[in-house]
Amino acid sequence: MPEKNLASWTVMVTAFGTHGRGREAISLFYDMLGQHIIPDEGMFTSVLSACSHSGLVDEGKEIFYKVMRDYNMEPGHTQYSCLIDLLGRAGNLDEAYIVINDMRLKPNEDIWTSLLSACRLHRNLKLAEIAAEKLFELNPNEVSGYVCLANIYAAERRWEDVEKVRELDVEEEVKERMLWDHSERLALAFALINTNPGVTIRITKNLRVCGDCHTVMKMISKLTGREIIMRDITRFHHFRDGRCSCGDYW
Repeated sequence: MPEKNLASWTVMVTAFGTHGRGREAISLFYDMLGQHIIPDEGMFTSVLSACSHSGLVDEGKEIFYKVMRDYNMEPGHTQYSCLIDLLGRAGNLDEAYIVINDMRLKPNEDIWTSLLSACRLHRNLKLAEIAAEKLFELNPNEVSGYVCLANIYAAERRWEDVEKVRELDVEEEVKERMLWDHSERLALAFALINTNPGVTIRITKNLRVCGDCHTVMKMISKLTGREIIMRDITRFHHFRDGRCSCGDYW
């Protein structure tokens, strides 16, 4: 392009981020700064999201505070949510909680949801209960928070607490039948029986892929020798030889 503007830089950073190529996204971001183009909130969010998807904790923190310091940009809820997600996925839960407490803004649902999800990933029950309580205060009708907390209790075999947050425990056999119906699995099965061996399989869905389906995609990519490219609501996942481009950060 004869002239690269902020929009074109942002689109490329976003694209690299959604495909799990965080380092390339960061490199482009710094190339843009070298052209004396000032980032806006959209670019700020895109590069932080790219860091989160790739697990680049130190790089993401550096960018977060650099933009605040050098460009006098005050982060909003979206940027803070990205930072909490970045720290939480990496297991830095105490640091994430400190950031939340030090925010000038009042934490919203997205921020507490990011912390709660990270607590489930790393099985931190103490912070999970705090995050869940805050989330329920903001939106007592949000079902996903109750489900997430119940799953954390179940992982710790605290069945009485599980019963407090959900009226029915789903039996394992019922859960298996529910998982059979996930759209990405049906799409994968259809592709496997209707395409030739070695052909790349492409799947698009409008929700975030669940952990079970993500594991299935990795296994089948290895067993069949196929590349599976799946686009969910947040990013692209490239499954090859039992691995995913997201590095299990998504």
